[in-house]
Amino acid sequence: MTRGGILAGTAAIALLAGAVVLAGGPIASAQSKKEAPLDLKGDASERPWKRYAGWPTRDESKYNTLGNLATPPAPTGSRKITAALSGDAKKGAELVADRNRGGSCLACHVMGPAGGANLPGNVAPDLSEIGNAGREDEWLFNYIYDGRVYNPDTVMPPWGSHGFFNDQEINDMVAFLKTLKSPAAFKTWAASMPKWEPRLNKVLGVEEFVTRHAKATTGANWLMETDDNLAMSVYLRFLANGTPIKVDTDSAEAKAAIERGKQLSQRKVGQLNMACTDCHGKVANHWIRGQWLGEPKGQYDHFPTWRTSLLKVWDIRQRFQWCQVNIRADELPPDAKEYGDLELYLASQNEGLNLSVPGIRH
Repeated sequence: MTRGGILAGTAAIALLAGAVVLAGGPIASAQSKKEAPLDLKGDASERPWKRYAGWPTRDESKYNTLGNLATPPAPTGSRKITAALSGDAKKGAELVADRNRGGSCLACHVMGPAGGANLPGNVAPDLSEIGNAGREDEWLFNYIYDGRVYNPDTVMPPWGSHGFFNDQEINDMVAFLKTLKSPAAFKTWAASMPKWEPRLNKVLGVEEFVTRHAKATTGANWLMETDDNLAMSVYLRFLANGTPIKVDTDSAEAKAAIERGKQLSQRKVGQLNMACTDCHGKVANHWIRGQWLGEPKGQYDHFPTWRTSLLKVWDIRQRFQWCQVNIRADELPPDAKEYGDLELYLASQNEGLNLSVPGIRH
């Protein structure tokens, strides 16, 4: 061993010994009165501290940090507005979706037609029908300007008093909010999927819709069962969480697809010569290989679901594929028309159950 190697090894042993001392191991017992050596002079990071290259360089010195209190206090009263506000609803629609303004209103609120392709969150109240609520201009203005005047514990940023929007911009946003009088169409959309798509002459599920819609509108190639596709399908179903599953079971095309799906669920396949109904029908509510075999109802409302044993999200089509593999049959591509028929049949068996996505399974 070279001298450099010996020195490096010695340093490593010293660090290890120090770590064991701190952890209270055997060496700590033998040297209970000693502590790991530390250089106590100076700072352990760069001073003055500068943000990493590429991170925002905004001046936020007038607001609180974990080490200093600087943010101005909440207002003690609302700003009085005696005349109707004059705002531009079209400009307001653009402002609520502006991601350069602290993440946009859509980061937390569903707001009907606002935002175009921007993805809304639902951690805050749904504002899609706020125009029907009868709120006065003064209340709407003040809640946007600084909601702490009405709710001291609100997590809504003080958009006006912290300088995100000026008074006229808030007037425009108020004008836009007053136009929102219809529920957001996409909010419960996922609970109505899959459905028969005549342009494809087959049943279309959420995941295939994401692939085809993204490519048609943005050029993005989010193929089924890729991470991007799964993330979007989870998100779309999450928006509809709590909505009862209600798929089309009345149209002639849907009825035919459901019947095909039913027949496929009864088809014996693979080297083990088994069908979906063998596990989830004839011997449902029993154990196999330490796993519970559930009935068809309850097998769909939580997909896509997190597989704890694999640390991955699976959609329902991947679950179909893995069932095929387990009984030693060749699986089909996830967009196969047979899987579409089977998914619609399974969804029809789960009607009335509320979506609860993402689920979790072992």
